Amino acid sequence: LLDGVGGTNYLTQLCQCYEAITENKTAKLPLDLLFSNIALNNRTVDLESTQQFWRHQCEQVDVLDFPPPEVTNEQPCHQQLILHGHSLDQLKHYCRKQGITLAIYFKAIYGYLLWQYCQSYFTEQQHRFAIIEILSGRQRKQQSSLGCLFQQSPFLFEAKWFDGDTKIADFFYQLKKQQRLFKKHSPISMLQQKKVLAENRLQFFIN
Repeated sequence: LLDGVGGTNYLTQLCQCYEAITENKTAKLPLDLLFSNIALNNRTVDLESTQQFWRHQCEQVDVLDFPPPEVTNEQPCHQQLILHGHSLDQLKHYCRKQGITLAIYFKAIYGYLLWQYCQSYFTEQQHRFAIIEILSGRQRKQQSSLGCLFQQSPFLFEAKWFDGDTKIADFFYQLKKQQRLFKKHSPISMLQQKKVLAENRLQFFIN
């Protein structure tokens, strides 16, 4: 697997090799940079305890889906909302009052909107749904490496959080609790994530 930086590095090095061969030169690649970070990364991800944790967590995860909209034109849909100035200050004040970060606030909004948009596809047995959270990009020392070295992890929402009896403070508390729990088991590769999460035509991300 290659992320964007890894793919660019691979193509660059492939072109360098090809050019060297066509000129009857010896191709020189920085092998220490290419594979050492991948080997080091593999020692810290997909530990057996991590795989067991996510298999258990994802047992009752169902897929998210919604009716495909009727396409009336070929223009992509793009919505953007920029918060700044007084509005952003008010939001930060609200988050401090609730004891949460801006990241948790926006994650809560995103989960709620997905639940509203997709709930017609929920089954009676569905207890959880998953999104993929982008945790971090590459570290600076990994910029020349191949592989898929940015970090992402599943984040699970409990469907019961969205019923009419849940108070907003309790909802935020559950999100914070989940985040602390998942952070301990976040080193899981994209390949293992595909194995534990249900196959679906859609995947929802938050960055």
